[in-house]
Amino acid sequence: MAKKIFGSLEGKHVFLVGAGKMSELAAKHLLAHGAASIFVANRTHDRAVELAGRFHGEAIRFDELYDTADRADIVISSTERPTPFFDVSTV
Repeated sequence: MAKKIFGSLEGKHVFLVGAGKMSELAAKHLLAHGAASIFVANRTHDRAVELAGRFHGEAIRFDELYDTADRADIVISSTERPTPFFDVSTV
């Protein structure tokens, strides 16, 4: 979907909210298609550090999520949270 929107992922920065299997797959796929970097935020910061480290990315503390999301061109949220992290009031 990101490729459809941007045409190319070259040089794009990706923010992953969540550090589970789906975020890991997204990181692999996006970086393989040219994304420049990833940021990872997760409720458990150690898990964000672990996933970010595997992809030479940057772990972001969960309480800094809204202050740092604007560093990315693409934001992907993959969590068990039943409501969205971002809405009109947070962007």
